[in-house]
Amino acid sequence: MKKYLTLENGDQFIGTACGDLSKEIKGELVFTTSMVGYQETLTDPSYTNQIITFTYPLIGNYGISLHANQSPTVAASAVVMQELASTVFHYQSVMTLDEFLKKAGVPGIAGIDTRQLTKIIRKHGTMKASLTNQPLAASSFNTTQSVESVVKSATFSTPQAEKPDHVVLMDFGVKTNIVESLKNFGANVTVVTPDASFESISALHPDGSYSLTGQATLRILRTPYPSSVNFKTPTHCSVSALVINY
Repeated sequence: MKKYLTLENGDQFIGTACGDLSKEIKGELVFTTSMVGYQETLTDPSYTNQIITFTYPLIGNYGISLHANQSPTVAASAVVMQELASTVFHYQSVMTLDEFLKKAGVPGIAGIDTRQLTKIIRKHGTMKASLTNQPLAASSFNTTQSVESVVKSATFSTPQAEKPDHVVLMDFGVKTNIVESLKNFGANVTVVTPDASFESISALHPDGSYSLTGQATLRILRTPYPSSVNFKTPTHCSVSALVINY
C-alpha cells in the first residue's frame, strides 16, 4: 500500500505504508540523526504531534521492549523511515516496530530517500507536512496545537519518604527518564502542567523547580507563565545544581 508525504513547500515523497495503514495526519516535520533509541524517541513527549524522520537507514531491527518507553504511549504523530526492519534480533523484544505503531494508531511511511528529505528540512527549517493515502496538493496546512494536546492533563508525584529534597518539575514535554534521573539524584519529584500558578507551586513547598523544554514551549504558546518569573528568591537543595546542569 502506498503512502504520500507532502511538504508545505510542494515536495512530495511516495513510499510504502506501515503502522496504522488507514490513518492520515498533518503535523510538523522534523528529523533525528540517532542511530539507536527509536522507541525512546517515539515515546518522548517533546515530539508530541510531530512527524519524525529517522535519518539512519534501518529502523526497527531490535524490536520493542517493555522498559524503554519515555511516556505511556507513542507521542509522535507519524514516522518516516528509509527501511523498516521486518526481522527482529533482540532477546528483550516483545513486538516489532510495525506492530508497536499499529497498536498505538500511528501511521508511518518507509522506502523513501530520508537523506534527501533531511537536506530539504535543513535548508528550509522545520516545516508542516501531511501523510496521506492519496496524493495531496500542498495547500493549507494547519498544525496549531493547544496546551492540552501537548502536556499531561494532571499533575503526578513520585513521593519517596526517605528522600529529603523536593523538586517541582513544570511539564513542557517531560520524559520518564528525566523524572527517574532526578529521583536517582535524591529528590522527590512532583510534575505539574505549565499553566500551574506560582501560588499552587509554592503550596507544594519545593526545594527547587525546573522547567523543561518540549512541544508546549513559548514558541508555540507565545505567552510566558507567571510561575517562571515569580521566583524572586532562589531556593537551594542538594540536587539543584544537578537539575540545572542536566
